[in-house]
Amino acid sequence: MKRHRELPVDTAERSDQKYCERFEPDYTRGLNPQQVQMRQQQGLTNGEGEIKTKTVGQIIRGNLITPFNILNIILASMVFWWGPIKICCLWVWSFVIR
Repeated sequence: MKRHRELPVDTAERSDQKYCERFEPDYTRGLNPQQVQMRQQQGLTNGEGEIKTKTVGQIIRGNLITPFNILNIILASMVFWWGPIKICCLWVWSFVIR
């Protein structure tokens, strides 16, 4: 593993660290545990810790309660309560009235 000279870190962000040692690990293996621990101690890790995603319930609710599905529920309930023939007659009357 090849080590390079230390590079300065932006002091506005990390006032406690002036230099950051740069590693060039093998791309198939990544950093070894000691290097990872060193990066964590320096605060040079990715991620914020909290996951900012929707729950499964929120996704299901968002996909089920849509205007199109509400319209389909209304039409299906009309067919269920009044029967398909009466609904057909309602459509005919609505065109005749216009």
